[in-house]
Amino acid sequence: MMMTIDGAKEPVRPEPSPHKGKRGKGDWKEAKGFRLCLLDEDRIEHLVSWQQIETDRELTEALSTIKDAGLIPEKSVRLGVVADGAAWIWNRIEELFPNARQVLDFYHCSEYLHTVAAAQYGKGTIQALEWVQATLVRLSLNEENHVMAGLKRMKPVSPEAAKLIEKAIVHLTRHSEPLNYASARRGGFHIGSGAIESANKMICHGRLKRSGAWWYPSHANNMLKLRCAKYNLGFGCVDTQECPTRVSC
Repeated sequence: MMMTIDGAKEPVRPEPSPHKGKRGKGDWKEAKGFRLCLLDEDRIEHLVSWQQIETDRELTEALSTIKDAGLIPEKSVRLGVVADGAAWIWNRIEELFPNARQVLDFYHCSEYLHTVAAAQYGKGTIQALEWVQATLVRLSLNEENHVMAGLKRMKPVSPEAAKLIEKAIVHLTRHSEPLNYASARRGGFHIGSGAIESANKMICHGRLKRSGAWWYPSHANNMLKLRCAKYNLGFGCVDTQECPTRVSC
């Protein structure tokens, strides 16, 4: 079983003010969410997707509800979690699923390496591309120790490069265990977070990021609940009069 977790920025504005004419300035807040899938050698079965504009603690409560309902039977499946490097994600996973296999999203990891290469060798240069590709191959072969040693041996060409190299070292050291891509793939786990990225697009962005749209968080969350229900169960509202937002999703 794979779980992917991520956050997606959505356009919101403050809830209605008691003072007439004061609608508040628009802002962007993160719709945090997760997606669960069952995997075997030749197919992927979607189980549930959930997204809300909420804190990481509120997301923990949602995950706890799913866990208590028995949708994550840790004694019966091998659970893997793939996500980017956000601390709030891994803190919640350590709290709820300490035995899950952790995987740092491969694309997210490659972004760090491309940033280092651009500062050290020049953006778009052959040397930068060669270094990134060689480093990604080493990570794919579980040679993260060689990657770390190579970063530490680098002689920065500028203060900016020195800062980015140090940042990459700290980041990859913090996530050293989730970097075991070869063993993760041998175990049948995904190494990319495309599932939740797709959910961000289909469930959140497709409805909330419309031209000129700024949502009250409560209305946005009602809409996201409907979108998740429609996607998870295969049907939506049949009567918009019963819909909390009074609109078709």
